[in-house]
Formats: sequence, structure tokens, C-alpha cells
Amino acid sequence: MPDIFLSYSRDDKATARRFAEAFEREGMSVWWDATLSPGEAYDKVTEKALEEAKAVVVLWSKKSVDSRWVRSEATQANANGTLVPVMIESCKRPIMFELTHTSDLTHWNGDPNDEEWKAYLAGVRRFVRKEAPGAAAATPPTRTTARGPMARTWTIAVVFAALLLAGAAWWLNRGSGSEPVAAGSPRTVPAGGVTLAVLPFEDYSAARDQEYFADGITEELTAALARIPDLKVVGRTSAFQYKGRADDLRKIGEELHARYLLEGSVRKADDRLRITAQLIEAQSGVHVWVETYERELTDVFAIQEEIATTIASALRVPLNVPGTRLVTNRNVDQAAYDDYLRARTLVRQRDFPAAVSLLEATVAKHPDYAPAWALMGYAQGYMRDQAPEGATRGSLLWRLAALDAGEKSARRAIELDPESAAGNFTLAFIQLWRDNWIESEELFRKALAIDPNQPDTLFEYMILKLRVGQVREAVAIGRRLLELEPFVPIYKTWTAFVLMEAGRPREAIPLLQSLPVDTETSGFYPQNVVAEAYAALGQYSESAAALRALRQTLIDLKLPVSPGELDVIEYAARRISNAPASGPEGPPLPNNLDFVYAYTGAPERYLPPRPDPTGRFFTGIDKWSSARAPFRKSPEFREVVLRSGIIEYWKRFGWADVCRPVGRDDFTCD
Repeated sequence: MPDIFLSYSRDDKATARRFAEAFEREGMSVWWDATLSPGEAYDKVTEKALEEAKAVVVLWSKKSVDSRWVRSEATQANANGTLVPVMIESCKRPIMFELTHTSDLTHWNGDPNDEEWKAYLAGVRRFVRKEAPGAAAATPPTRTTARGPMARTWTIAVVFAALLLAGAAWWLNRGSGSEPVAAGSPRTVPAGGVTLAVLPFEDYSAARDQEYFADGITEELTAALARIPDLKVVGRTSAFQYKGRADDLRKIGEELHARYLLEGSVRKADDRLRITAQLIEAQSGVHVWVETYERELTDVFAIQEEIATTIASALRVPLNVPGTRLVTNRNVDQAAYDDYLRARTLVRQRDFPAAVSLLEATVAKHPDYAPAWALMGYAQGYMRDQAPEGATRGSLLWRLAALDAGEKSARRAIELDPESAAGNFTLAFIQLWRDNWIESEELFRKALAIDPNQPDTLFEYMILKLRVGQVREAVAIGRRLLELEPFVPIYKTWTAFVLMEAGRPREAIPLLQSLPVDTETSGFYPQNVVAEAYAALGQYSESAAALRALRQTLIDLKLPVSPGELDVIEYAARRISNAPASGPEGPPLPNNLDFVYAYTGAPERYLPPRPDPTGRFFTGIDKWSSARAPFRKSPEFREVVLRSGIIEYWKRFGWADVCRPVGRDDFTCD
């Protein structure tokens, strides 16, 4: 059992060494991570030392106050009554420790005769010798040599500090009837504005080779918590922006619009699993709940369920979840689950062939494992644009084969589990790509009824609504999507595109200007859509400048371009700069630039969507803005609509915003 546990930021290691050596000269044993032996498990040894130490010395500095782990260690020590903090640099401490007396040794250079150091050392000794059983209130004043009036002044100060502490404890716990937080005992908090972000759990395995497992646990917890109707959970992709970063918790909360943050660590070794989780109020840094689970690896699903339900309880959020479990991904052995998590990592990395190969092996061993079938269908569907070597990228036969395979896997997932949100979503977007509008709508609705906050589902559903001309609904879905996932480029780009089609270019421009210049999504760069937005506002010079910025970006970043593409962009810029005149003639403009025609007197030159030769699917319709009204009066538009089967969708689920029926089987659009 160490006398002292030393908690500090790695940036303050030299100062930490000075303290450790000074304590050891006084005959006290010190644990700090420099004492770890090779091969020891960091998290396990650390937690044991933290629990057993007689005094926990926290070195507060500008770096350590931003360290999640220093805050966590200080919180645990405070709960255990062993916290003896000290300032080594002027800084603002976390709010929950502002009223805890903290000695000021910002000036101390290691001199054993320094009066401030000796006063602090005397206080630490009382903890080590068990002379003071309490926590921070028993910590000695900075100076202990005061006599007479100074001593009386200090006594008054101590009493006043104690009253402040009592008042602060009442304020933090008002209405809850609970004691200050301790490990495993969540403090309940008001439910108003309950928004939560699950930050990436860290891999604390000895070899640091379980990152995919830690990421998988993070995603599973995100999905489980998102099933709680009254809890708004920030999307996984935006939360993962903070992976490997040590940003201030307040900043993370503000950027994600999250009131609470869940973070933790995962250690997997042989058949044992250790998960540490802590729920934090972002603005104050207060730890609402902390717990460590050390179980058999086969208990991973039970741990996830327990964490999710405990958090709901701590936040006073009623579960109101259909069925009895938040974690539904259970019916599989550990090896198969491990492969499933590996496959999810491969899907995120867009390595769809490798993911499919791994999942095929998984379902061969466990043919009833619905999540693996759903994930495989998703990967197979997206392989439509990843033709194997020797095949033409995006070729028709390859696309059809990929969609056929994805549909088969998705239907198998739904057959095994009709309430599989992933299975219904996967089949929904595959049917969208096939232009099976009605079935796609029905499947999207079911997937969102099961999991209403799944970002991928909302994104593809927004695309469906855009394709069928229900643009106002698409805007509403896009706004909801960006609340959940504020940092995902493709979501921002397509939401901006939807805003453009809804006639709201001023709202689209800020979204696009917040994106990196090299962002590319489905053939669109932000500058494409910014250029169209400025054109819609009649700001043709700004539109031309945005196109030339796109051209320069392609050159500067050496991004791949097709032959003549740079010349086409320059021609589009010259033409729009002459608007509303027609400008010079030049090469045909591709789909991402053909908006120029609308403002230069040639709306008939739009490129209409074309069905493929088999008639099985086509590219869809996204020409709904007021600038494209002339195109909607053209024979080409009419032919596309009639061949697409969208009219039957309109009859059942509502007409496009700018279209209406004429008789039984005809239509007209404004």
C-alpha cells in the first residue's frame, strides 16, 4: 500500500518527479506511473494504487485541469477522503474543487526548508499517519505558524469555507436528496435538456491492440443510449472527432451541444474484460457517476446494458423502450462478436470487401446472427462503387450484383429479427438505389420507428425525400440530422444542397463554408454548391469566384481530375460571371455545374436523369428549385417521371412540393 498516490499531467512530469523525490526523502512511499514495471497493466495497477493510497496528491496546473484522468483521480480521491491537492501553476481549478482548500506551491523549487512546503508536508503527513480521517476540510492552511489575530482570522476562514462547502453540496444536490458522488453511486440530475455524447473509449490493453474493440464498445453504448426516447445522443461520427485528443470538456460539450459526456476505457486480456466508465457534466466538470466493471469477457453485453440503464437513472430519464433491453446485439458467442466489431471498423474505413469477407465467415458459423447479416448487406450495397480489379468502376453489371447481394443479406437480417433497425435501414437504402420508392419509404419509416435517431438512416431518408420532390420534409430531416451529427462533411454538404433546392441559399452558404476545402461528397465539392447558392442570390461574381476557388483547390491539392475538367470549370466560371447574359459557348457542363445554364438563358441544357438500359434503376431527380422550373416543363422531365414510377409513390405518400395530379394518371409541375 503506497503512502502517496501522485496524480499529474504528463506535461508536468519534471515537477512531479521533484514532489516524488521530496516525499521519499521524508520517508514516505510514493506511487506514480514512473514506478510501473515493464509489462504491468497501467489501468489495473493505477486503480489499485489509487484505492489503497493514504493520500492522493493532485498537482493542479493548466494542463492537468484539462486532463480527464487527473479529474477522475481527483474525484475518486475526494470520494475516498484522501485528496490533498496542491497548485503548481496558476490556473482555474475544476469547479467542483474550487471550494476545496488547495496549497499554493507555484513558487516551490524543491527547497526542503521552504515554509510553504513544510506546511503542506505536515498536512500530507497527517493523512499518511491517519491523524485526520476526513477529506479536504482537514487539509492544513498554507501557513501554520500564525499566532494571535492571524490564527483567529484563519479559524474564521475555515468556518466560512466549511459553510461554503455545505452550501455548494446542497446546491449541487438540491432536489435529489443524494450525497456527493461516489464511484458506482450516480448523482441524479435534472432531466431538462438532456443531451449526451459518448466519447471514444480508450484502449488500455497491454499491447494497445484492442482499439477496434474499444471503438465497438463505444458504438454499442451510443446505439443503446440512443434507443431511450427522452435522451438525445450525439452521433458517433461527430463524437469520434475527439478521439486521441485532450480537449477541454467544456469546449467539447459546447461544440457537440451536449450537456453530459460519457467517457471511459476498455481493457481486454484473455477471457477477462475491464470497462471503466464515467459520466460528466460538461460545463462544470462534475463527475455524476463513475464505475469500473471487471468481469468475464462473456459478460460484455450485460455490462453495456448496466451502463446504459444506470446512466438513464442518473439523468432521471425514463427508459420507455419497447421490449426489455437496450442492448439487443446478444445472440452470438464472443469470437463471432469480436469478428463483428472488427468488421464494423473495416466498414468505417470503407474497406467493404474485407468487411464482407469477415462477415461471410461469421454468418457461416452463426447463420442466425442478424446484426452480422445487416452489416454485411450494408457493406455489399456500398460495394456497388468498388468494382474489383479488372472490372469497370461503377459498371452496370457490378452495381446490380452488389445490390442483389446486399438485398439478400438485408432480407435475411429482417427475417431473423423483424425489429432490426439496421436490417430495415439497409434494405431501405438499397431499394432507394433501385428506385423502388414505395418499399423504400415503408422500410425507412419502420427503421426510424425502431431507432429514430440513427444518423445514416436519417441521411438516406433525406435523399429519398429530395429525389421524390418532398423537399420541405427533406429540410426538416436534414436539420435533425445535423443536430445529431454536426461535424460530418457529407451530411453538411447534402443538407446544404437540400436547402438550395428549397430556395434557401442564404442558409446553405454558412454550412458549406465551415467545411474543409478538399471535402468531396458524391461528386460535389462545397465550392460547387456555394457557387450555385451565390448564383441563386444574383451574386454572379461571387459565384464565379467560388468556381475558380474549386479549380485552384484541385490544382493545389493535386486531386484527381478527368481530362479537360479544369477547363470546363473555368468555362463555367466565365459563363456565370456574364449572367444573366448567356456568355461564351463552350463544352457541355456536367451535373455538378449545370446550374449555370439556369442563370445564363439556357435551362433546356440541363442534363436530365437517365434510366439505365435495363430500366431497373436510374440516378433519381434532384431538380426541384425555382431556377429549374423551365426544366420541369420539358418533355425530358416528363419522360423521366413516367419511367421512374414516382407517380405511384406520390399517390400514396403525397405529391412533390411543386407538383400536383391531373386526372387519374397524369401530373403537372410548376
